[in-house]
Amino acid sequence: MRSILSVFHNHVFIYLSIFSIFINTSCSEPEENSLGTYESVTYKIDLEHNTKGLSPSQYTIDSVCSLSVPDSMGIFEISKFVVKDGRIYAMDSEITRRLFVFDTNGNYLFRLGDRGRAQFEYVGGPKDFFVDELDEIHVFDPMGLKIVVFKKDGTIDRIVRVNHTYPYSIGVLTYKRNLYCLYNTKIDANKPNVALLARDHSGENRQELLYMDHDDYFSSSVQNFFKNGDRLSHIPIMSDSVLVFKKDSLEKVVRFDFGGKFLLKERPELVTIQGRQKDISQYNGVWELSKYQETDSLILLEYTYNRKSMLWLYNKQTKQIINSNQILNGLCPFYDFYLRDNQIITIVQKEMVDFYKKKLDDEEFKKQLTKAPSQIRDIIEGKIPTPAIFFITIK
Repeated sequence: MRSILSVFHNHVFIYLSIFSIFINTSCSEPEENSLGTYESVTYKIDLEHNTKGLSPSQYTIDSVCSLSVPDSMGIFEISKFVVKDGRIYAMDSEITRRLFVFDTNGNYLFRLGDRGRAQFEYVGGPKDFFVDELDEIHVFDPMGLKIVVFKKDGTIDRIVRVNHTYPYSIGVLTYKRNLYCLYNTKIDANKPNVALLARDHSGENRQELLYMDHDDYFSSSVQNFFKNGDRLSHIPIMSDSVLVFKKDSLEKVVRFDFGGKFLLKERPELVTIQGRQKDISQYNGVWELSKYQETDSLILLEYTYNRKSMLWLYNKQTKQIINSNQILNGLCPFYDFYLRDNQIITIVQKEMVDFYKKKLDDEEFKKQLTKAPSQIRDIIEGKIPTPAIFFITIK
């Protein structure tokens, strides 16, 4: 384990944060600032110093629940899930293109919305969703240029139209206020591109938070907003920094220092739309920050380094760091994670179990299997149906 090599704290105004975040992407300053002060933190990540995943002494698998998916749903593939207030929300943005709700025992409750052309239906299907402090569910339908807001019981409450901004992605600060990432959008020809916009349901109280002089930056990430409790984190396009909001205020800006091995710093010419994906894939540094989550106990960063997805987990209590390509040491059938307090909640889907089942006759794999926690053995051996949610507490 390693301790943090460098953490810097100070308080400055929002326009300074914007300059520091986008200093390599020619960002301009907003005209007004009303977000007050924030904390600035820098973490250094040694790309050549990888650790193993969490050892069994560092975590406990509290429980596992299989999601009871009705046969009538057909094929179901979870692209995002959230666990909050006794509910599991699971989105399938690729196959059924719907959002499903379960209790924390895995029992199916109801689905949220259907595809269609009616006012309250998804035109293209949900791309992202967020659950606010009132347990209302905000579902982003980019093809329909709208956010469909459901009450906790699954009934539709309202539609928030976004056809005036054409957002690339959205985030929910509170039930009253949203953030919009306006990638590739020029609202006013006489001003720089708005990269991040805050507004309420009515469309009033609009606040432009980030600007970019160019709108042609390459981005492979589907989501760049991540909500954990009352925190909403945002990774700006091609940035090495993260904006962390708490309720309605900017709490901190977190920057990750990879020793200069970051695509936008070393090869900025590659990240515009004129650059080729092939050239980017041959770059051997860090391509992008792909996911960021934070609670009072944990920070989890996912980033792409040298064509591999890496996980950086920081335990705020123990000051220990995991920097690895998997979250647990040994057999690790998990691929997506959601932080809640000091828990990592993760999912196992059928295709991952099928991958491991092909190895059951291999002697070396059998040895690994005997060392794995009983819950992981059971799911690989087919004793626990998939998809299954694992609740893991970090010690």
